[in-house]
Amino acid sequence: MKRFYLVRRRVLNETPSRGRAVFHVRRAGFRRDPGQRARSARRLIALFLALVFTGSVILAAWPRLYLPSLDFVFDSLRISLDSRVRRLQPAVVHLTVLAGPGNHDASRFVVQQQGTGFNIHPSGVVITNNHVLMDARRAAVTFPDGSVFNIGKIYAEPTCDLAVAMLENASGLPVASLGDSGRANPGDRIFVIGNPLGMKRIVVAGSLGRTLRLKNSSLAALELIAPVHPGNSGSPVMNTEGQVIGVVFGVLKTEDGVHGLALPANSVQHFLNTIMPVFQENTE
Repeated sequence: MKRFYLVRRRVLNETPSRGRAVFHVRRAGFRRDPGQRARSARRLIALFLALVFTGSVILAAWPRLYLPSLDFVFDSLRISLDSRVRRLQPAVVHLTVLAGPGNHDASRFVVQQQGTGFNIHPSGVVITNNHVLMDARRAAVTFPDGSVFNIGKIYAEPTCDLAVAMLENASGLPVASLGDSGRANPGDRIFVIGNPLGMKRIVVAGSLGRTLRLKNSSLAALELIAPVHPGNSGSPVMNTEGQVIGVVFGVLKTEDGVHGLALPANSVQHFLNTIMPVFQENTE
């Protein structure tokens, strides 16, 4: 507890003025307990030592905290020079979604989530993951040139975590083409373009792994031996011919590290075929 002592000051002088005595008085002040100064000094020293220790820890961890991120960006810039990547990049979009329960009292439960997608039709048909658009109350798509479009309709297939979003009032948009994922083989070189870790239009290179069967499901998934991070959901997986052969939807932990998982493009095409009448109606 802080203790203070009141010090009363004397009258400094007396000045005559028209027969009256005018007193100039210094205000009473407070003098801090002498022991308090020592305690404050000890606290400052302890704080200083704590800051020095924290700073040394941060400096020691600096390479681990920052250099991988810098390499991540530099590698992306280098890979982006590939002509096939440059052709696909304009069609890769960033999704911003306000999601929450549908009841009218749920406004305070609305959260913002983000992901990646890619456009396959000039009038705006975006492929992404179902979990990116799940419970969407409002969603917008941003293209690399800065143009923004609202999503009008969503067609989802939760069993394979796939969603197709129809954009409103869109035309003349850049497109990506779906390839035949059945022709893909382990070891094939791939590129993944997306918006991971809060960054935009990051490109990573890797290779295809095995074709896996998901547990408790008959669906196949492509193993990606490439870095995949939060925000990559819905990212297109491109082969060396510039075609999309998969859609990133998750990760797989292995003894060799964390690998990506992608829905094969043939599964995407199958879903598009099932909604083809709706697809054609919304793109004419």
